[in-house]
Amino acid sequence: MTNHRLAPLVESDGPLSRVLLAEDDREMRDLVAIALRLDGAEVVVARDGTELLERLGSMCSEPAPRFRYDLIVADIRMPGCTGLQVLEGMRRAGWSTPMILMTPFSDRATRARVEEQRAVLFDKPFDVDDLRTAALHLLRPPSSSRMPAALAAADVAFAAQSSFVPPDQPWRRR
Repeated sequence: MTNHRLAPLVESDGPLSRVLLAEDDREMRDLVAIALRLDGAEVVVARDGTELLERLGSMCSEPAPRFRYDLIVADIRMPGCTGLQVLEGMRRAGWSTPMILMTPFSDRATRARVEEQRAVLFDKPFDVDDLRTAALHLLRPPSSSRMPAALAAADVAFAAQSSFVPPDQPWRRR
């Protein structure tokens, strides 16, 4: 995993989005949280699958939730519940929240399950800039007036060097 470019990809005056990050490895959790915060995200962390479910459950138990998550980033293998179980459960419940999963143990079957659920899978180790690019792509509203030029510039700047392929653009796979 390289972190040679940790500088904002977009300029912001405040939180652009709320991201729920679930990772049981403290160093990886801290690195990903820092990277996402650089691009203006408010990051809420969960240390394992159990905390991930608790954070998601608190959204469901409130009649008028005080917050929502715009993106969920989770490790696949965590104590309590796996990121893949959470993804599949969310999709069965009709949630369309974008999700990025991370794992050092990827295989074709896992990748197929993740893609079937319209999520993104990153194999560890990965370039943190690729994760940031993926997050910005997934957080971009279809017709955003918040920062289209800055986000477009970020896409252009990283398109040539990024290994991230948006789920809706499979033709970009190398």
